[in-house]
Amino acid sequence: MRTFHRFFGIALPMIWLTVGLSNSGCEDPADDDAADDDAADDDDAADDDDVADDDDSSDDDDVTDDDDDDASDATVSLGRDHSCLLRADSTVECWGEDSEGQATAPQGLAASHIGCGKFHCCAIRTDGSLECWGMIEQPPAGSDFVDVSGGIWFGCGLRSDGSIVCWGDSMEGQCDAPAGNDFVEIDSGWYHTCALDSDGEMHCWGRDFSDVSSGPFTQVSAGENWTCALRTDQSLQCWDPIGEAYEEFPQDTYSLVTTGSSFVCAIKTSGDTLCIDHGGYGIGYPPQEAFVFLDGGHDHVCGITDEGTVLCWGCNESGQCNVP
Repeated sequence: MRTFHRFFGIALPMIWLTVGLSNSGCEDPADDDAADDDAADDDDAADDDDVADDDDSSDDDDVTDDDDDDASDATVSLGRDHSCLLRADSTVECWGEDSEGQATAPQGLAASHIGCGKFHCCAIRTDGSLECWGMIEQPPAGSDFVDVSGGIWFGCGLRSDGSIVCWGDSMEGQCDAPAGNDFVEIDSGWYHTCALDSDGEMHCWGRDFSDVSSGPFTQVSAGENWTCALRTDQSLQCWDPIGEAYEEFPQDTYSLVTTGSSFVCAIKTSGDTLCIDHGGYGIGYPPQEAFVFLDGGHDHVCGITDEGTVLCWGCNESGQCNVP
């Protein structure tokens, strides 16, 4: 998954961190890869799940160094059970599951963009080159990257010339990026990636999400079970892996959408946040805040409010909602 970097003209104020909200019982029985790791954490799950503790919520931190930082550059990106914050001063901090080093950002990293996958994250350094950590192959060389996203054991980067390169596992064809140099945005799900070209048309590859409607679109979010996109009229459209439209979201106008394993969250132009969740992790009950940015992991969501507060909710079995 990755973050969406255009904020529709909204400048964020000073960004503050606060502890997140969670729902217990986060184990996904369908995820065989995580079963062994989750079992080892059973004794600690009760402590991890209780993140609404009053003592913790008082430990807010300022993620900007001074008033000159452009706080609108701060963003979050989520993996399966970990979360990362890219501060306005270009520093990165991660938390949550760290079994593969995915929550341990390189020391001294100065980044402009970040995109996390299941067990890894990749960032674009301020010089335009890529750096990845966790369980992921090393990225391609070059200092011309402008966007990056991650899925399960693979990543994709968008170069300044509009071309796309992907690396890592490609069992489902998720690294078989289309040719061309007319792309302006990318987003990766677990086993597929979608990109928008300069005309707003969507191109998807990997696990079959190829049969989607024509655009133009202004934003795309690739999840595990759905892909969603915003049209130029700010309406929202979602598809399942076989291209069938997902109609559960009410007709409205939206400014941003993010997807996960079994949920879709979107910010309405009115400022309200709507989440539809079929996973039973409490994601369908977002905090009653005015969010300007959201990113979805496997079974949790983090967002930035209009007051600059970072909040996370959903599964917290690995502390992925415990914002430092």
